[in-house]
Amino acid sequence: MPLPAVDTETIRAIRPRRKFEGHTRDLYGVIHLPGGQRIMTCSFDGSLRIWNLKSGEQIESDWRDGGDEVKDIALSPDGKRVVSGSRDGAVKLWDIDTGKTGKFVANLKGHTRRVNCLAWTADGTTLISGSHDKSIRTWNTTTWQQINVLTGHTNFVFGIAISPSGRILASASFDHTARLWNLDNCQPIGSPLQHALHLLCISFSTDGKLLATGCNDNNAYTWDIPTILTEAGLDDLLDQVFAIALSPDGKQVVSGSRDGAVKLCDIDTGKVITKWTGHAHEVRSVRWTQDGGRVLSGSWDETARVWDVERGETILATGKLVAILQGHTQIVLCLAWTLDGTTLISGSYDSSIRTWNTTTWQQINVLTEHTEVVFGIAISPSGRILASASWDHTVRLWNLDNCQPIGSPLQHAAYLLCISFSTDGKLLATGCNDNNAYTWDIPTILTEAGLDDLLLNPNVS
Repeated sequence: MPLPAVDTETIRAIRPRRKFEGHTRDLYGVIHLPGGQRIMTCSFDGSLRIWNLKSGEQIESDWRDGGDEVKDIALSPDGKRVVSGSRDGAVKLWDIDTGKTGKFVANLKGHTRRVNCLAWTADGTTLISGSHDKSIRTWNTTTWQQINVLTGHTNFVFGIAISPSGRILASASFDHTARLWNLDNCQPIGSPLQHALHLLCISFSTDGKLLATGCNDNNAYTWDIPTILTEAGLDDLLDQVFAIALSPDGKQVVSGSRDGAVKLCDIDTGKVITKWTGHAHEVRSVRWTQDGGRVLSGSWDETARVWDVERGETILATGKLVAILQGHTQIVLCLAWTLDGTTLISGSYDSSIRTWNTTTWQQINVLTEHTEVVFGIAISPSGRILASASWDHTVRLWNLDNCQPIGSPLQHAAYLLCISFSTDGKLLATGCNDNNAYTWDIPTILTEAGLDDLLLNPNVS
């Protein structure tokens, strides 16, 4: 359906804060760079330029693209690289990690005509490009090799957009159609969305449920994505799963997703047994109790929730909310139960770790040594050591008998993403954003701290 008309009088009343002058031909792309103090532009004059937002002055010299006209630029999710698409069909990769000067890194060849549009997937693993050659191409951002070529459009691909779930690609073409693609397998979704004239722009709403298209008939249109997915039998593509956990008996899996739902599914059939709602934002962590009777979920709404899973011969679709744990001041990212089930532990964007009594559901302790986001936690097999992984480039060990730190922080070169103990508790593995995994000898650390007995479970003779 066409969108309502815009109040042009209001638009005329708005005045620009700053003017950035220097390009000698049409300017087609602009992006904000990390830090919020700079923007980058690209132009048909063959240059990419960086500007100071406050002064309006150009920073450093032009980045010159040998392919002449530059139609689009896109910043990587980590803010370290920019890709540009140019007239010669090349996709070019630039390193901006220094924050001052761009360095040409790679030339991705595959398109045979001008590259019109570019987009990164949210996880940064894939780059997508659309071209005058009517094709869409996907690229592996580790090897920079082409993965897939998506064909179906019969004229220029002029715009692309990726859904918030990261699983749907939308493309806009001069063939008068927009198309949807399943990024799980790069297959088309449903029939092309027909328009009267060629398409110029395309965008998803923040919840992914609406697609807006801009057409050369002077109208913008919106399309209902859930309806299209239902007709194609692909309702799940709206969902982005951020966390999963297997039940202790291995028969069910629980997941947390972007829409704030916690879903319980049967492993054998893949069917959803029940869906629990209540979180106001995406669910980033889920865990089971040792007996499989309860599920814990942690969300960007700054709460952890405990759900009761009623069991008979089958699991009933009547999960009951047991408790809402409030105390963190920012997103809850990671959760863990102690082996005896008496304590729950949560880590958050607010840099803290909190412990909770699972009888009263009251907060017991707040662990505050980290200076950045706590992204992962793990409990040793003895149940007496907690390990926490943070964006402050450190891993810390904690004595769960008294919630005091053990030894010095384990230093890394970049921020931490994951953490796990070996089954005997003698090794700790950490995953870092420097592309490496590391192992740490726990007995040595405990001996140096005079705490050798923490490897032992006092409840096991």
